Amino acid sequence: MTSRERIMVCQKNLKTAMKEFIMANGADDCGVANIERFDNAPPEYHPKNLNERTKSVVVITMRVLRGSLRGLDQGTSRICYNSYSYGGLNERWLKNTLRNLAIWLEDRGYEATPVIQYVGKPPVEPMIDHRIAAVAAGLGEFGYSKVFLSKRFGPLQRIGVLLTDAEMEPDPIVVGEICDRCMQCVKECPGKAISSTETINIEIDGHKIEYGKLDVFKCALAHHGNIKETASYIPDDWDISDIMNKAKEKLREAKTQMDITVVEEWVFEEYYKRYKHPYDTLIWFLGQSCGYCGAKGCYRACLAHLEKAGRIDSPFHQPFRLPGQKPKDIPPKKTLEGGWRE
Repeated sequence: MTSRERIMVCQKNLKTAMKEFIMANGADDCGVANIERFDNAPPEYHPKNLNERTKSVVVITMRVLRGSLRGLDQGTSRICYNSYSYGGLNERWLKNTLRNLAIWLEDRGYEATPVIQYVGKPPVEPMIDHRIAAVAAGLGEFGYSKVFLSKRFGPLQRIGVLLTDAEMEPDPIVVGEICDRCMQCVKECPGKAISSTETINIEIDGHKIEYGKLDVFKCALAHHGNIKETASYIPDDWDISDIMNKAKEKLREAKTQMDITVVEEWVFEEYYKRYKHPYDTLIWFLGQSCGYCGAKGCYRACLAHLEKAGRIDSPFHQPFRLPGQKPKDIPPKKTLEGGWRE
């Protein structure tokens, strides 16, 4: 056996053992990309900004519970989804699992850097696009909505990324097998944030990838419950046109994604100064996030279609949506005591 062959065997053994460990400790899938797959990444998104010694980018996924979407689709609850499949999943379980993986690698002499996900705040440090990393690690592909899709879960997973100086054989990239451009994500997005005509094109290790252009500002407004389509309790006479007109001025001056995110944060602050519903506090406190739209287009409509079309390997006995079933809005209800509940 040559020295190169011995190195490849060691790399394979390390990767196999690592995947066995992480799958036994909460992850649903794991893939590896070599650092060369990020050669075309924008400089500000390159993994070496966070660890200049990076040789491998390890990506894990953890499932979004399909049952956590049921309350959203039947119009009764947002909290289960936000707590167990969004904010809680990102902020608790993913972080703990990545930390355990980092410890495992460092116990074997390899440096490991877990990558934080920025949730709703302007990035003040280098960051990595987790969805691109997941595609680069061979775990799945982009849907038209830019949401990451896997063969096992469709859109239902969250992504964790870890950088290491351990050199491991990369997993093969597989794209073009799941999304069939049905455009249900466009049709059901309550914020009308996904373009049906404009697309973005990128390339990862020779694989050409296309997805719909996302209006991040519109997405954020719907996501945070700043429009009536995702927060039906907003008063009928509610008028924030002055805030939105000022935001449009600021957006015209925006030059980077950071600038757009700063405008988003300004809108949310001005909005909540003027109107703060008790339900908002409940969502943030119990859910650790604010997914008011409940990913109506990019998750739920997508999932329903992919299952029906047989594009994913669904293990469920019943389809996500029965024939003729449509999603409902979620109005909060007043209790007899005058308080608010879902």
